[in-house]
Amino acid sequence: MAIAVGLSVAALFGAGGFLGYQAGLEQRNADADLRAAASARVMEVVTERNPGARILDWAGWPETLFRESARAGLDYRLVLALIEKESGFRPDAVGAAGEVGLMQVMPATAALVAERLLKVPFLPPVRAKSGHYLSLGDLGDAHYNLRVGVAYLRAQMDRYALLPVALRAYNRAPGKATEHRPGDRYAEDIALGYLRLTQALP
Repeated sequence: MAIAVGLSVAALFGAGGFLGYQAGLEQRNADADLRAAASARVMEVVTERNPGARILDWAGWPETLFRESARAGLDYRLVLALIEKESGFRPDAVGAAGEVGLMQVMPATAALVAERLLKVPFLPPVRAKSGHYLSLGDLGDAHYNLRVGVAYLRAQMDRYALLPVALRAYNRAPGKATEHRPGDRYAEDIALGYLRLTQALP
C-alpha cells in the first residue's frame, strides 16, 4: 500500500516534485520532533520550579506558550522567565494586591485585554465578602492566563522602547514604569532568568 501511494504521488508530481514532497515531509517530521522535544523540556522546567504541578492544568500548555509567544513576537523563554518571577509556575497563585494566576494579572486588566486586544469573553474571579477569591475565574486557567498576560506584555513593549521599562510597566502598571525605585530588581531578575533559560531551552 505504501509503495502504491508513493508511486501515485510520484506520477502526480513527477520525479523532481516527488523528491520535493519527500523533503518537505521529512522537514515537517523533523520540526514536529523538535517541537515535541521543546515541549517536554518546557514541562521539565515547570515541574522543577513547581513540583506540585498537576498534569491536568498543563495539558497542551507548552504548545499554547509557543503559539501565543510567536503571535506576539516574543521569545517564549522571556515569557517563561516572567512567569517564573511572577508566580513560580503556580496557576492558582494570588498576589497581595489581588493579581491572579501564572502571569499575575489583575482582573480589571484582564477584562480590558480580553475585550480590546483579544476580543474574547472573560469570566472574572469571584470575591467573598472577606476579600478572598471564591473562584479564580478564567485567570485560574493556565492557558487563558497565558494568553492575557502575553498580550498585555506585548502592549507594554509596544508602548515603551526599552525592555526593562516595559517589564516594569507590566509589573507596576504603566503609569509607574519610569519611577525611580533603587531597590526594584524586577527587570534584572527576569533578564537573569531569561539568560538561564536560553541555555536550557532551544
